[in-house]
Amino acid sequence: SPAIWERVLIGRIEAGQLTHDGLRWCWKDLDQYPEDRWRARVVEQTEHLPEDELSILRALSILRAPATPSDVLRVAGIERGKLPALASRLVQKRWIRIEGDLHWCQPFQSYGILSGICASTRKEFHRRASRLNSLDLLAKARHLLSSGDAESAANCLQPWLHDEARLRLNTEDLVEVLTPLVDVVDGDLKAPLAELLGRAEDLLGNPARRDRAWRICSSLLTCASTAALRLARWRAHTTRRDGDPREALRILDEISDFENLQCPDACDEKTRIAVEYSRVQRMLAKRGQAPVPTLELSIDSGELVNEVRLEKCRCALARGARLQAADLADLVIEQCGADG
Repeated sequence: SPAIWERVLIGRIEAGQLTHDGLRWCWKDLDQYPEDRWRARVVEQTEHLPEDELSILRALSILRAPATPSDVLRVAGIERGKLPALASRLVQKRWIRIEGDLHWCQPFQSYGILSGICASTRKEFHRRASRLNSLDLLAKARHLLSSGDAESAANCLQPWLHDEARLRLNTEDLVEVLTPLVDVVDGDLKAPLAELLGRAEDLLGNPARRDRAWRICSSLLTCASTAALRLARWRAHTTRRDGDPREALRILDEISDFENLQCPDACDEKTRIAVEYSRVQRMLAKRGQAPVPTLELSIDSGELVNEVRLEKCRCALARGARLQAADLADLVIEQCGADG
C-alpha cells in the first residue's frame, strides 16, 4: 500500500532519521526504527483483547492473510458459531477487514501479532495449520517445519527437486523454507535439498548464499556419484556464466575420474557435462585463450538430443562453418516440430 510507505517516510523524517541539508536527503542510523515502535504498540494493544479475538489474530498471522474463515477457525481452535461476533468486533477495532477472506487492515499488524506469540503456542498453531486440506505443498512444508517436523517438511519439497519450471515459479518461497530446513534436516534428502537451495539462491542473485548451500551439499556426497557430477556441472555452469571460464574448466577437470559410472542418470549427466565443457571452451576461444572446440558427441535420441545439436551448431558457427550450422539448426527445428 502506498499509504504505508508514505507513513514510513514521514515517521523517519519526524524521528530525525531522514533529513535534508538543502541539497540532498541524508540518512542517519537510530537505535530504534519507527516500524519497531509500531510493532511494540501492536503488542501493547493485544494485551487488552479477549482471548478468543486474540486467537483469531494469531491464527491469521500464522496462516498469512488473506486466509479463509474456516481455516482461521480450525487453527485458532474456535467454534464456527462464534465467528460472526468475533469478526465483527475485530473489524470495528480496525484489526481486520473481510472481503470474502480475512485480511489485515494494515500489514504491520501481522508482524506485531507474530512477535507476541510464545514459542509453544506458535508451534501448536503451525501444527494445526499443517493439517489443513486447503494448503499447497510449499505452505504445508513451512507449517511442518515451524511445528518441528523437519522430515515431513523435506518430503513435501521433493516435487521441486527435478522440476526447473516449478523452481522458477516458487523461488522466493522455496528459499524461505529451505534456508532453515537444510540446517536442521537429517537423512538422504539433506544433500538434494542443499543443492536445490543453491539453485534457488542463484536465481535470486545471491552467489555467497548459493556457494554456502552447495558446500553443504558437497560435504554430504560421495565422490563417484551422479549427484556429485550434477553438482559439479551446476558449479561450472554458474562460474562460466559469471565470467570465470578458467575456474569453470578447473571444476570440470576435477570430475574426469567419474568416467566409470554407467547408470542411465550418470550417462545423461556425462552428456550435460560434455556440453558444458564445450561452452567453457567456446568462451575461452572467444577470448583468444583456447582453440575453437569441436563437440565429439553422438546422440540421436533422448531428451538431450536438441541440446547437443544446438551446441554443435554454435561450435560450427564459431569455426565459420555456416552450412554445417544451418543443417544442425534444421535438425533441431524438425525435432521440435515432431515433438509438437
